[in-house]
Amino acid sequence: MKRFTSLILFCLTLFSWQNNAQEEPCETEINLSESERQSIIETMQTDFVEFKNSRAFAPTITVPIQIHILRESAGTGGVSEAVVLDELNNQVIPKYASMDVTFSIVGPTNYIDSDTYYDLTSYGEGDAMSAANNIPNVLNIYFANTTNTGCGWARFTFNLPVDYIVIRNSCANNTSTFAHEIGHYFDLFHTHETVYGDELVNGTNCNVAGDLLCDTPADPRLSELVTAAPNCNYIGTGTDSNGASYVPDTSQIMSYAPKQCRVNF
Repeated sequence: MKRFTSLILFCLTLFSWQNNAQEEPCETEINLSESERQSIIETMQTDFVEFKNSRAFAPTITVPIQIHILRESAGTGGVSEAVVLDELNNQVIPKYASMDVTFSIVGPTNYIDSDTYYDLTSYGEGDAMSAANNIPNVLNIYFANTTNTGCGWARFTFNLPVDYIVIRNSCANNTSTFAHEIGHYFDLFHTHETVYGDELVNGTNCNVAGDLLCDTPADPRLSELVTAAPNCNYIGTGTDSNGASYVPDTSQIMSYAPKQCRVNF
């Protein structure tokens, strides 16, 4: 059975909000066969309306989470638990509250003292770490000293039974990476995703291209194309295949806008 991911995914897509590229981008990637890609499109197209109708008056969804902090084998290093909890309470939970989603920590922070996993260099290492340390039936979130070259990554539903999120310590309190990676865990793609082809500015292919969601505008990949907060102005000049200029949402949490610009789903 799929985890609660699918339920949260459709909850997230109910809402369309208008509400200093500091760190490396997210490393979450989509690697799917053509049949898998088509299956995801069909699921989103056929299930969303039914879900929206049934979800209209449902109570808040509480997602159980387990925090894991990686340290060196000697017990040194590791991000501060206070930093993680501050980001969770003051950035993650408020961002998801508008969608009637909240998070509850199920147990004490799990400290993992391991030189092997303190610095993660690949999905393979992360997968092995999670297999050895995951708590069943919760969202397991790991904080590592480094995560290859980026701020972290998440595993999608189609990666099951591999099931976790990893976040780089230096990105733990940048206001949006934590929320961004949880979005991936709930099967949201980057707003600039191209595995399904490029989304057109006019939105005519929005349900089969880009991030597959029609409540997010076409996004040309915003790295280096948005001014720092608080202005967060798009300064790109790119056009889609029809020659239309992009007008992306620079506040989108699932984009590559500067971290402090990303405040809405």
